[in-house]
Amino acid sequence: MASSLSGGERTFPFTPRSTRELRIGDIIAVPVGEAWGCLQVADLAESGPGSRSVFIAAVVAYDGLRSPTVETVLGRPILEQAMTRVEMFTEGGLKVVGNCAVTSNPHSSNFRDHGVGVVHYVWGWKAAIGRAAGGIVH
Repeated sequence: MASSLSGGERTFPFTPRSTRELRIGDIIAVPVGEAWGCLQVADLAESGPGSRSVFIAAVVAYDGLRSPTVETVLGRPILEQAMTRVEMFTEGGLKVVGNCAVTSNPHSSNFRDHGVGVVHYVWGWKAAIGRAAGGIVH
């Protein structure tokens, strides 16, 4: 279990209704046919527009053999990331299955890096789910 902002405990798996229920490092299991993809919460906006509905999802290089767990995700590389929406849970039915440290991430966050020439990516929630399938490595 991991602590929530209010100091309480979270029980996994769960389906968040807003990004306020998410924490950086949350592992998102993505069923892909008979395999599994994996997304991870890489960053969250603490306040302002979109802070309840958008977050940065990272595609984790994952073997796809079973639903991701802390043990199977910890230390896996991040392939790409983008801002996406909480609808992947509320409409897409995905669940947060655990939380672990995000592996060193070479990609800049839409919420933190506003330098000249920085490229930010945005995926619709369905596209984010599709990207997870591309992260399956055998």
